Formats: sequence, structure tokens, C-alpha cells
Amino acid sequence: EIRRGVVVDRMIKKKTGEFKKLADHTVTDEYMLKYYKKHLKKFVQPESIHLRGILLKVDPTARQKVWNDTRKKILSLAEEARKGADFAELAKKYSQDPNAANGGDMGWSHRGSLLKHIDGAISKLKVGEISAPVSTIYGYHIFKLEGRRPEKQKKFSELNKATLKTELEEKEFRELWEKWLKGLRDSAEIVYLRKF
Repeated sequence: EIRRGVVVDRMIKKKTGEFKKLADHTVTDEYMLKYYKKHLKKFVQPESIHLRGILLKVDPTARQKVWNDTRKKILSLAEEARKGADFAELAKKYSQDPNAANGGDMGWSHRGSLLKHIDGAISKLKVGEISAPVSTIYGYHIFKLEGRRPEKQKKFSELNKATLKTELEEKEFRELWEKWLKGLRDSAEIVYLRKF
């Protein structure tokens, strides 16, 4: 059993080395370009949005009156912003979110990466518009849409080639490994002994 274990370990190391080397030689720039052209949808940068937010926190266990009062406050802030008050200044002054010090700046996010009901609340906003209040377990939020970038097909020249190469080498390695194991299984003679 020890001998068999050593032989198996050596064979696994040998085949791992062979397949990694083969995968490395297979994944050339030309191979990556062909893969890119064949899988264009994989290289689409989704629509992204730039948001600012204000959060007024509410303890999830608080009474309904506390929730109602907080909703009134957030509605009042939304109205101020719609009438021309600087959203960033309102966020610095009132928001209880970690981004408050930056004027509520949440940066750029891909559509669909936010909570579903937040994504729904901002989906129809135009740049510069303020959302209706959105309730989460943290309290009430309002958002201002600062910018929107449409979905974009990335060019091959824009891709991170090192990351793509690593990903494709791993894919090639797995395929070589599975093919080798299948060959072993197909050539093996398996006998089932039936006990009476």
C-alpha cells in the first residue's frame, strides 16, 4: 500500500507538471484573442451608476412611531435636495452612513450589484434626480444619481491579459486532467464480485 501510494503521488506530480506546462504553451496571445472573439458577451462591462446617499438610521426593533418619524425626516431632506440644497452638504450634516464624510459619495457600482429594492428605486432616475425613500434594516435612505455609464463591450486591448491567461491556463489544465482521468477509467477493467 505504501509503495502504491508513493507511485500514485509521483504520477500525480508528474502529470500535474506536464499538464501545467502544456497549458502554459497552449494559451498564447493568439489563443486568448480567439477565446475573446468567441466569448464576447463575457467581456461586456455592465451599465454602471454613480450614487450619493443619505442614511438616517433606525433600530430594527424600534416602535413604528420611530420609523414613521425617521421617514418624515428623510422625506424632508429629499425635498430640500430637490429644491436646490447641496446633496453632498446634506449628507455630511445628516447622514449616518460611513460615506457621510465624503458627502455621501458611494462611487461607481454596476447595475444589479446593489440590494434589489435599492436598485429598483434608482433604476428610473435621471442624472441629478433624488430617489424616493428606501427602507432597509438600517433605516431610511435617499439617493442622488450623479452619473450613468452605459453597458460597453470591452476591447481586447483593454483586458487584463495576465488575469485572462491565468484563467485560461486553469481551464486548459482542468480539461487535460479530466481527459487523462477519463482515459484511465475507460482502459481500466473493473470486475464486480457478487457475494452469495
